[in-house]
Amino acid sequence: MKTPLLLVALLFVSGVSLAQSEFRPGYIVPLTGDTLRGEVDFRGAQRNSTVARFRATATATPESFQPDRLRGYGFRNGKVYEAQTLTPPNGTAARYFAEVLEQGKMSLYYLTDAKGKELYYVAVQGQEPVLLEKRTEKVVLEAGTTSERKVMQENNLYRATLASLMTDCPAVRVGLIRLSYAESKLRETVRSYNACVGSSPAPRAVQSGKQRVVFGLTAGVNKSSLTYSSSTTTDEKDDYTSPIFGLTLSKNLSRQNDRISGQAALLHEHVKFTTPRRPNSFWSTPSRSIYDASYLRLPISVRYTFPTGAVRPFVQIGFTNAYAYKLKNQEQVQLGGPDNYGPLQTGENVQRRYEQALNGGLGLKTERIDKRDVSLLLQVERGNGFSEATGVRTRLVRVHGLLLFDITK
Repeated sequence: MKTPLLLVALLFVSGVSLAQSEFRPGYIVPLTGDTLRGEVDFRGAQRNSTVARFRATATATPESFQPDRLRGYGFRNGKVYEAQTLTPPNGTAARYFAEVLEQGKMSLYYLTDAKGKELYYVAVQGQEPVLLEKRTEKVVLEAGTTSERKVMQENNLYRATLASLMTDCPAVRVGLIRLSYAESKLRETVRSYNACVGSSPAPRAVQSGKQRVVFGLTAGVNKSSLTYSSSTTTDEKDDYTSPIFGLTLSKNLSRQNDRISGQAALLHEHVKFTTPRRPNSFWSTPSRSIYDASYLRLPISVRYTFPTGAVRPFVQIGFTNAYAYKLKNQEQVQLGGPDNYGPLQTGENVQRRYEQALNGGLGLKTERIDKRDVSLLLQVERGNGFSEATGVRTRLVRVHGLLLFDITK
């Protein structure tokens, strides 16, 4: 149930995000070579590779530029694109805006094609970019025999391509036989080659656009509401308010769209509920139960952040797993009046330490380039409670008000 929920949420926010314009501070470089600064529309990897929408000011009318009209464009302290002639697998050469991952004597480029496939290209100064290709092919083994079979086999063509371009650096070339087809490894190899041949660093910062992992701290207030239902007593409710705090983790889920992120946290929470037991039967003795527990909670969510300026709203949905590492259940029998109870006694051992819940939230987040972000989150959780007793149901609803602060960039 949890996995389909997250997949539906991810597909929904992906469709919404692709339809929205998001102008960010940036620039374009016309064919004349003069840099024009203003705002550039960020629409995700596929759209960014085919068109650049630019406006000089926030109130100006945007103008669209295809790759044959610009040398390139970029975002302030963000991604950089160059107009290049690229040939996709089994396709024809065309002009694209390729994302620059590394620059030097050898440059590394990234492109997402029309089918959403991630492609990497390398170019040596003065030459057109060459595709770094990895294929999965069907191969026939032991053909013509009774043991003939077909298997899928990887063909790592990108290693041979890089080897042919790195003949002037044997130290890097010898390690290509173990090179994996991953962005981080390809970037590391190109950087090593540029250092080997004495290529000076790129004159401008190039952001990789990779899915960063950001750690943070959070603290706030939690209000928990318990509903206790039993076949032998009337329904009872109780609320408890307490501080909540912990660590957070955030990671972009889509290379093509950085508005979609995964959120996780490790939170500490204490709850204490007192619920009367008023029997339906005249012959049963009233009592009350005191449930005291400390939880470690692990909420995991998919978040979509709206592109609306320096302070951006967001929504998120997910699920939570929790564990009560400290648990105490006590009971008191009513002796006479409504507030007259006997001594505390150990209650039945029918409490479940593990809890599962669905969560959803909304909030506001600062968008400060190259700085640590601050967020406010209002999150609601509905869990399956803690009782395993026959005929008893406990339902917990939690409302968190949290302040989140990134401690890494």
